[in-house]
Amino acid sequence: MRVLTNTMHERDWLRRVIFLETVAGVPGMVAGMVRHLHSLRLMRRDHGWIHSLLAEAENERMHLLIALQLRRPGPVFRFFVITGQAFFLTWYTLAYLVCPRYCHRFVGYLEEEAVYTYSKLVDEIDKGNLPMFANMRAPKFAAAYYNLSKTAMLRDVFMCIRADESAHRDTNHHFSDMKSDEPNTMVEHLRKGHFQHQSAFSGVSNVVNRIKAENLLQEFKSYDIDGSGSISLQEIKDVLASKGSQLDEDEVKDILAKSDLDGDGKLNYTEFVTMLNQDNPLSLFIHNKADQK
Repeated sequence: MRVLTNTMHERDWLRRVIFLETVAGVPGMVAGMVRHLHSLRLMRRDHGWIHSLLAEAENERMHLLIALQLRRPGPVFRFFVITGQAFFLTWYTLAYLVCPRYCHRFVGYLEEEAVYTYSKLVDEIDKGNLPMFANMRAPKFAAAYYNLSKTAMLRDVFMCIRADESAHRDTNHHFSDMKSDEPNTMVEHLRKGHFQHQSAFSGVSNVVNRIKAENLLQEFKSYDIDGSGSISLQEIKDVLASKGSQLDEDEVKDILAKSDLDGDGKLNYTEFVTMLNQDNPLSLFIHNKADQK
């Protein structure tokens, strides 16, 4: 149902995108696996279907990893994801064994809904209803995958994802119009563009390669308000508030606890660098602010 209005905030959009991508990665993998086993059993070529289907599944997984750079879902959300995947995986596998053509047509329409979702998201950004998204730089993970420039914004990433979904829509409709033993003559767009960048980063790149050592130390000092050589939770909260961050206090506490190697409740310089080198919303926020300087 298309009920997307400007009452949805950034967090609502991220929930929707993350759930969407956890499901969207299933069809390509199931279809690729079934056709792979079919090819092995019959001992004959697949004529280019398997690669396109697995590339689609990998691309959808990368969309999910990009969204996870912006928000980490909680246990309740993860439970619904696992439940949804269990149901959809079972249903789609059985359906694909019975009627692959119907499944590809279904996925084509599903991808059309994804195109609409990302189009609406970009439209909300352009209308000024999502200021955090509008002012956020593209995560380096996404910039590397899509081969974007250093000045690329998050909106540019969403535009790239929308283009991916549009290509998946067309590919699945194309497969639905073909016989199962026909050669696939449609080269997926991933071969033409960014697919070769999928392994450029397995996570957030080392902070030493992003910020020069002197700028990193300056960043540390900006959080060390009392000049004690360590950063407390209160200092982090004060600086984040002054910079307009919307991170939850519990989220910041959890990040601090994971980076506090000596357990003193504070971050020294080494622990601060460790925290920046991790995949979490706080490090992403700090990197974005550093890139804007």
